[in-house]
Amino acid sequence: MNKTYFSAAAAAPATPAPKNASRATRGAKTASASNTTPVKQKLASDVQKAPSVFLKKTMDPALVGEIDKSHLRQVPDLLPTLLPDHCLPLSPSEILEALSTGGTPLYVGDKWVGCPNLSKPSNNGDVERALCVFFQTFGERVAAAVHEKGKTLPNLKHEWTARYAYRGVEDAPNVRKPDILFAKAGEEEIAWSHVRIHGELKSKSSDSALKQLLNGAYFIFSSQDERRFVVSLSFTANNLQLYICDRAGLVTTAPFDIHKDPESFVRVLAGLMFTNDPGFLGYDTSIVTKPAGRFITVEGCEYALVKLLFISDVIRGRGTVCWHARHGGEDFVIKDTWADDSREFPEASILRRAKGIEGVPQVVADVVLRVNDRVDSTAHLRSTIQSSVGPKSAKNRERLSDIETRTHRRLVITPFALPLSHFASQRELISIFIDVVKAHRDLYKKSQILHRDISSNNIMLVPTSKTWNSVELPPTSPSLAALAGSHTLPKDRVLQPEAVPAPHSGLRRGLLIDVDYALVIKPEAEGAHKPAVGHRTGTLPFMAIDVLYFGGDLPTHEPKHDLESMLYVLIWMCVNHAGPGNVERQNFDIHDSKLSSWVKVGDYELIGMAKAGMMTTATFWELSVLSNFAPYFAPLKDCVSRWKDLYCEKKMDYEHVLAVLEDTLKTLPEKETWSRNDDPEGYGPRDAGKRKRADFVGQINNEQEERASKFLSGEDGRRVPNPASGDVVDESSSDDDSGEIGGGAAASEERRRFPASEPIPFFLTAQRPALLRTYATKTRTMASGD
Repeated sequence: MNKTYFSAAAAAPATPAPKNASRATRGAKTASASNTTPVKQKLASDVQKAPSVFLKKTMDPALVGEIDKSHLRQVPDLLPTLLPDHCLPLSPSEILEALSTGGTPLYVGDKWVGCPNLSKPSNNGDVERALCVFFQTFGERVAAAVHEKGKTLPNLKHEWTARYAYRGVEDAPNVRKPDILFAKAGEEEIAWSHVRIHGELKSKSSDSALKQLLNGAYFIFSSQDERRFVVSLSFTANNLQLYICDRAGLVTTAPFDIHKDPESFVRVLAGLMFTNDPGFLGYDTSIVTKPAGRFITVEGCEYALVKLLFISDVIRGRGTVCWHARHGGEDFVIKDTWADDSREFPEASILRRAKGIEGVPQVVADVVLRVNDRVDSTAHLRSTIQSSVGPKSAKNRERLSDIETRTHRRLVITPFALPLSHFASQRELISIFIDVVKAHRDLYKKSQILHRDISSNNIMLVPTSKTWNSVELPPTSPSLAALAGSHTLPKDRVLQPEAVPAPHSGLRRGLLIDVDYALVIKPEAEGAHKPAVGHRTGTLPFMAIDVLYFGGDLPTHEPKHDLESMLYVLIWMCVNHAGPGNVERQNFDIHDSKLSSWVKVGDYELIGMAKAGMMTTATFWELSVLSNFAPYFAPLKDCVSRWKDLYCEKKMDYEHVLAVLEDTLKTLPEKETWSRNDDPEGYGPRDAGKRKRADFVGQINNEQEERASKFLSGEDGRRVPNPASGDVVDESSSDDDSGEIGGGAAASEERRRFPASEPIPFFLTAQRPALLRTYATKTRTMASGD
C-alpha cells in the first residue's frame, strides 16, 4: 500500500460614544471597548505590535476581543457544509463500515480501538503522541479501504505530530505549543507556514482551548498567503468540536462524542486528511504552483508571483495580501482582500472613479473570486443559521445581523512602487510629499474622493522612466518572466512609466495608495460638496487631533485632517529613520520616547490632547518632536514647524501646505554626502549594527526562490533556458543583493521584516521598517462595517 499520503511523527476598535456623553462615558473609547452600535470595530489583533504584544498574556485577550461579537457557536449542519460527502474519498458510512469489519476492526462496540483515553490528563505529551499514532492508523486503514474500492487518493505528504506540544513552534514572535499538528512532512522543523490543521486537547472543560486555537489561527493567517480560512480541532475529553476562523470571525460546530457519533468523526478526520480539494480546508486553489514558482490568472492573463509584498496579520478583517507580479515583462501588484459587502463603493470602483488622477494607482483588472462554482464569501459557512431552530440558533441569528459579510476580491494594479522609506535624499522626500498633496487635492476636487487613511504605509514612491527597467525593479529568475504569459496586456490597460514625467527632474514620483476607507462625496448641488460624514478611521500615530478627540462626534472629516496626518508621516520618517535608503535608527525606540503617546493604544481623547499639547506649545514641540529628529533630518525641522503652524493658525489647506513644501524644496541641496556606514544612528559599521529578525514573508519568498533556482540549475530535471539557442530570458532580472527592494535587488534574509499591520500598502515589500510593523497601530471604526 502506498503510504505517501501522510506520515506520523507521534514519537517525536473602539465604538464612538453617543453625543453629549459624559467625560466618564467617553473615556470608554478604548481599543478594548465593546461594540454597542452597528459600527464594526477594527480588529484587536491589528492593534499595537510592540514585542510584548505577542506574549500570551497580551495576545489572548486581544484575539478573544477581536472575535467576541462575531463568534457563532454550535452552528447546525456546519460540519457537512464544511466537509460535504463529495470532498471525501468515500462516504462516511462507507468508511465506517470498512473500519468496523475485517480481521482487526478499528471501531468495535461503540469505541475506537487504539484511541487514547482523552479524559486522562497528559503526562509529558503521552496522550498527544498516542492520539497521533491512532490518527496514523486511522489514515492507513482509510487508505486501504479506498484502494480496495479502486479509487485513488491525493498524494499529500503531511504528518500528524505532537512533538511541539511541550517545546513549541519557534518561528513565531513568541513560541506557542500546539498539542497536535497536521503539517508538511519531511521538515526538520515545522513552521506555522507548514501547518495544515492544528488542535488542542483538554481532559476537562477549559477556556484556554479557544485562546490557544485563536493564537494558532493568527500565526497561520500571518504566514500562509493562500489561506482563506483556518480549521482547528478542539478535544474536551472525548468530545470534538471544530473551530473555523475566517475574515468575518469564528464559527464552531456543535461538540460531539467521537465514540458515540463515529460517522461525524470519520467525516472530520477523513476530510481533513484525504480531501481531493484543499479549497475545503481553506486554501486558495486559484494560486497555482509550477516548477518555476507560483502563478495567478486574472481575466485570462497569467501573472507570475515574483515576491510576496505584504500579508495581513489579523483574523477578522480585510485579510489583505499583496504580491509583486509580472506578466509579459511588465510589473504589477496583485492585491487580495475580503471586502465588506455593505460598502457602497468597492476599492476598484473608487480607483476607476479616480482614473487619470496623477499620483494614484490605476486598475488593470479586478475580479470576485469563486470557489466550487459559488462566490467566495464568508456567508457560506453561516448559510444554515437562518433556517435552523432552537435557542442557540435564535441567539446566532441575532448575532449574525451584526456581523459583516465579506467577499474575496482580487485587484491587479499598476504602477509597482516602493515604500516611502526608500527615498534617496531630502529633496526626493519633500518632492514625494508635494506629489501626494497634489494627488489628494485632485482626488477631492476632481473625483470627489476623500482618502481618510493617510499613513506612512500609504505614501509610496514610483521609479522614473529612466530607472524603471534597471535597478529599481526587484530581482527574479529569468524563468519567471519567460513563463509569465505569452502575450502582453493591451497598452490602454497599462500605465506606462514614461507617460507621466517626474515633476522635479531626477526625483522619483510620489504615489498615494489604499483607498479602501475613502469616502465618495456625493454633491448636493453643482459645485458643492456633501460633508464627508464617517466614524473615526485612521492609523493611530498619524490620526488628526480632531479625529482622535471627537471620533464619531466629529461633524465632518475634511481634507485638513488628512493634510495634518501627512505632517505626522513626515515627522515619523524623521524620527524613526537615520537617513535615506530605508535605514532605520538603531538607537531610537519611539515607544520609549516622548512621542510614545502617538503609539500607545488607549483613550483616544487623551492621545488627541497629548498630541495637541505638542502641536500648540513651543516647548513641548521642541522637546517632544524636534529633539527626536535624527541628525540627517535637521534641515527639515523648519519645514515641519511651519507645517505645524498651519494647524495652529487654521490654515491647513492645500495652498498653504504646498507653499511650505515648495519653499523647503528650494533650500535643499542637489547632492548629499550622508553614508549609512558612517552614521551610528543607522546601521553604522557592519559589526556595530543590530540586525532585525527574519519574518514569515521571507520564508515564503525563500521557498519560491528555491524552486526557481532549482528550475534554472536543472536540478528538477527540466531544461534550463539558453539565450544562445533562442530561449526567452529576462535581461532585466538580477540576483544582486544590494538591499534595494520592490524596485532593486532582493532583500537579504537578515534584513527582512516581519509583515506590517494594516492599512494595506499595495506596493509594500518584505523589507519594510520594523518600527512601523511594531508600532503603527491601526484602529478604525467604520460605519460601513470595515
